[in-house]
Parts: sequence; C-alpha cells; structure tokens
Amino acid sequence: MSLIVKQKVSYFDLIKRYVLNKISYVIFKFYERYYNNNVFSYEFKGDYLSPDALENAESYINEGDAIEFYKKEMNYSDMLKLSQYYPYLKIEQDKKDDLNLKIVNIGCFYAGCDNLFIERNPSCQVYGLDFGNLEKYNYNLKNKNLHLISGYPLMTLESFIEKNSNIQFDYTIFVRTAVKINIEQLYRYMRALTKISENIIFLEPAKLQSSHLPSIDVDKIDIDNPFKLYRGMYLHNYSRLLENYGYQIVEKKVMSQDNFNNSLTKDHDFVYFHGAKTI
Repeated sequence: MSLIVKQKVSYFDLIKRYVLNKISYVIFKFYERYYNNNVFSYEFKGDYLSPDALENAESYINEGDAIEFYKKEMNYSDMLKLSQYYPYLKIEQDKKDDLNLKIVNIGCFYAGCDNLFIERNPSCQVYGLDFGNLEKYNYNLKNKNLHLISGYPLMTLESFIEKNSNIQFDYTIFVRTAVKINIEQLYRYMRALTKISENIIFLEPAKLQSSHLPSIDVDKIDIDNPFKLYRGMYLHNYSRLLENYGYQIVEKKVMSQDNFNNSLTKDHDFVYFHGAKTI
C-alpha cells in the first residue's frame, strides 16, 4: 500500500513554486541572504541539540505566544475532534475494556487533550514531555495521573533508561512534533523508545506548501534524507523508521485537514502511523 500526499493547488502554482525555489536557492548559495522555505532552518545535522538550539527551543515556548493559541484552541473547541486527541481516540478504539495504560506524549506543549484522556480513562497515566516551563503553562491541569516533565524530551527518555527506572510505556505518541526533528535525532529517539515502548504513534503534518511536485509517496522518501516541507519541518519515511526499529505497521494513512477542528488550511494534510513492537 502506497501512501500518497497530493497537492491541492493548480499546476500553474506548482510551476511558480519551481521557479521560485530554483532562483532563491541560487541566491542563497551565493549570498546566504535570501531564505527560501527549502533552505531555511535545515542547517542542524546532529543527533543531539546544541546548547544554542536548546536555548532557542526553550525561548520558543517560554517567550512566544504559541502556548496561548494552543490553550485557546483546545479550551474553546471540542477536544475530541482536535488533532492532538486523535491518537487517544485510536487507542480508545483499539482497547474495548477499561484502559489501564501508561503513555508518553513527546512534545505535549499544552496538555489539555492528555488531561481529557485521563478523565475519560482514570486508570491511565500520561507522561507529557516538552521544552519550557510545563508546570507554569499547565497550571490548571491537576490530575494526579498527568506527569509533566520539562526539558529536552530526548534527554528525559534517555534518563529513564540510564537510571534503570524500569519504566515501560504501552504507547508513545508524537503529534505535530516529529516533523520538527531531524533524522539524526529521530534515530536517537527511536533507539531509546524501542527499549521502553510497546507502540509508537505518529500524527504528523504533510503540508506541501513549498513543493512544486504534484504528489509525494511518503513510503518512497529516502529515510536518511527526509523531504523538506517548510520552515525547518520534515516529512519522514515513518514506515521504514518504525520497521527498522522493530515495529510492525498496524495502520497508516493520509488524512486531510477536515478530519480535525484545528485552525488549518485546506492543503494541511497529515500522515498517521501506528507501529507495534515485534521484537
């Protein structure tokens, strides 16, 4: 089964993008002044964020207004119809009995949907990991089964293993998070998760905003060279990623923005992958 993400613009728009991408790339190479979507924010190649990159990640959450937008979007919407809740809906569908699960959400940001899941399934525990002061921005969420851990999520996961905490998760979820992680880091996340997580779910944007290609087959993307979307975001080959680390694909699909109540443009597709450990 192929996984095709199709453009939702005219061929004329694709031609304009092609010309813009070619011209701006040449300018960037010569002058490093014009930052086209295809070349901006893709400089970092390491498997661990540098001190400067860590500082920028902290600043994005602590000093920006993104957190307020997320809180407003969640608190004034039907959370069950938001992209942030979709992995939880799938988990609830898969498990017919009373749930008693331990879940880790990589990049939880504002944990309103995580909190709702626990309210609906009070025997479950959710660990929310993200940069910034999570306790400050989630002050209104008091559930004892919601564990928020601030800091670099990769460092937190590796600390679980290094401390021999014996913590094991039934599910790990990434929602609109892995798209911002370069492949070298993502490999390192997977090396940690394969030791402590039975299932991994990705729900990630596949918005072809700057591409001139009519469509992209996600399963044919070179795993070591993810497809560059825009503003430092990557479209990864999640099938290969999961299979290479011992997870069997349970489900995969392309989803359009109208599946969710989030404030999204019509070309904001998503890809959904669920992998279950086989080894």
